[in-house]
Amino acid sequence: MKSKQPPGGNPPEPRKWSDAWWRKEYNLPTNRECRRRAKALERKASRQGLKLKRCTKERRCGLLSCPICRRKAQMAFIKTYRPEMKRRARKHELFFLTIIPQYGVAQWGRLPGPDLKTFIDQVRATLRRNAPKAFGVFCVDVSLELGPDGYFAQWHVHGVIGGVTEKEKVKIAKAFKWKGEPNVHSVMMSTVEDLRRCIAYSAKCNLLSREPCIDNKGRANTRENGLTIKQELALVRNVSRFKATSRMFTLSMRSR
Repeated sequence: MKSKQPPGGNPPEPRKWSDAWWRKEYNLPTNRECRRRAKALERKASRQGLKLKRCTKERRCGLLSCPICRRKAQMAFIKTYRPEMKRRARKHELFFLTIIPQYGVAQWGRLPGPDLKTFIDQVRATLRRNAPKAFGVFCVDVSLELGPDGYFAQWHVHGVIGGVTEKEKVKIAKAFKWKGEPNVHSVMMSTVEDLRRCIAYSAKCNLLSREPCIDNKGRANTRENGLTIKQELALVRNVSRFKATSRMFTLSMRSR
């Protein structure tokens, strides 16, 4: 029997649009990885007396707490909005935008306020007020951060925005500036080079923890790690009532 790969040879390139291709090109977890994660969360929850809604191939739960359905929502987000944003890029420069609002700080496992809609409405209203003609697609994300007083949740927003002037960029940065915290970079904006990559990252389905570190050049930096099952379950308890799509929102995306 012939070997599929000769000794010392390079592994075959994954087929485009396959799970392996999305993993290699855009760092998306595969469907198999998401299923394993969902089962691990279910087992951990069962030990703690918490019952999670089952998600099966025949009947997806569609919840934000489910790794499988977060991935499905992410793929749908890319498929739905990339074509329209690509069309608008012919007339407008697009920017990848990250917003870290001060009101997004919360105890780990807790929401940034009463619900996600309130958080989204606050961010959207600020963008509309400071850039009335802007348009874009966005997604709420949360990371487990390590600060001087221990771990906390930082709810934030990633997205792709267009139709903003240089003056409006400055206004947006000022609007989200933290009070009493001059060293926090609350708004980051850069020109979009790979639209699919930016939209995919905005709606990423894998949750992360971030810890301060010193890089190889001796500079202060941040190290990213995936959440442990225990850490993710603490969040799942409070987001299990939300749909996987509830964290996604748009700004002035009607036909132009």
